[in-house]
Amino acid sequence: MKRFVIIVISFLLAFAVNAQKMEISPALVSATVGQEITVSVEASEFSSDATSLSAIEFYIDFNNMVLNFTGASNFSPLLPASQWFYSAPGAALSRFSCNWAEPTLTNLSIPDGTTLFDLSFLYLGGESALAFDSAASVFVHIDGLNFIQIPVNFTDGYVQQGVGINENKTEENPFVVNGRNELVIPEGVNGFLTVTNLNGQVILDCNIEGNTNRHFSIQQKGILIVTMTNQEKRISGKVFIF
Repeated sequence: MKRFVIIVISFLLAFAVNAQKMEISPALVSATVGQEITVSVEASEFSSDATSLSAIEFYIDFNNMVLNFTGASNFSPLLPASQWFYSAPGAALSRFSCNWAEPTLTNLSIPDGTTLFDLSFLYLGGESALAFDSAASVFVHIDGLNFIQIPVNFTDGYVQQGVGINENKTEENPFVVNGRNELVIPEGVNGFLTVTNLNGQVILDCNIEGNTNRHFSIQQKGILIVTMTNQEKRISGKVFIF
C-alpha cells in the first residue's frame, strides 16, 4: 500500500514539474513593412517550492531577413535588467540569447503569467517564427547542494504580414480565432473554405455559401492557413490555434 501511494505521489510531482511554461505573447503578430513590433516573453508555473528558479538560460531564433532585433525592455522588477546578460541589437542577429542568475543563488518564486521582458523588432516583410531552442535552454532549481534542471513546455511565436490576397489587392485578414480552437468566419465572407497547416495538410474544407454556421472547431494546434474562394475573389490569411 505504501509503495502504491509513493508511486502515485511521484507521478503527480512529475506531472506538476512538466507543467512549466515559457511562451511568446501574442503568439501570432500581423505587421506592416517598416513597423516596429513588440512581443512579451512570459513565464508560468515557476512559483512552487519545487519549481522556483535560481538560474535561467534560453534562446529564441528568428529570420533576420524578416525581423531586425531592436532591443529588450520592460524587464520584470523580480528579475531586473541588471541581473540579465542578453544579446545586443543588430541587423545581423538571428538568435536572441539570454541568461539570468539569482544574485544570492537562492530560488526565486515567479508568479504565473510574469512577463520576464519584451522584445522589439523592425518588421521587413515576409514571415518568421520566434522559436525557442528547447534543447539548449536551461532552467535551474537548487535543492541543497543539487542543481535540478526543470523541464519546460515552450510556445513559439510567429510574425506575418497583416494582409490577405484579393485579386492582387491587399485587404485586412478577416479570419479570427474565438477562444482557443474556434475559427470564426465573418458575415459577408462567403465561398469555399479551406484550412491547411503549414505543410499543406487539409484540416477543413467546406462550402459556406449561405451557411449560417460561422464557427468551426479546429482541433489541430499551430499556425493555419485559411483560404476563402468564390467567383469574385480569393482571400487568404493565417490564424493561430493554441
